[in-house]
Amino acid sequence: MIALSEAVYPIGVVQKLTALSARQIRYYESCGLISPARSRGNHRMFSQRDIELLLKIREKINQGWALEGIRLALLTGELTSRAPGADDAQHTTPASMDAPGIPRVSSIFPVKNHASLNMRLDSGRR
Repeated sequence: MIALSEAVYPIGVVQKLTALSARQIRYYESCGLISPARSRGNHRMFSQRDIELLLKIREKINQGWALEGIRLALLTGELTSRAPGADDAQHTTPASMDAPGIPRVSSIFPVKNHASLNMRLDSGRR
């Protein structure tokens, strides 16, 4: 049996399992959304957890989430700790978002107007 964290899948297999292109997968890596392991030949090698994360990323993008919102959800553990099938309509702000220095926003997913969001965040800091 293969461990969930064991990196054994090359990018070609991951493409088939996730229905994502190699370019999309590499882009998500460049954005810091995923961090696949590397082989001795510097080829990306993915674990089952990486594949599950890519599927969650694909799902959120299909729902209209912005990449920054997905990155924030990953940083707060929201994408990795939520139960499968959890209803997004019942989403609440994670407790870690109430920390000092982090502006509280009731919902930034999906973000349709980044300029408007940035203006609101900036006005709250003054």
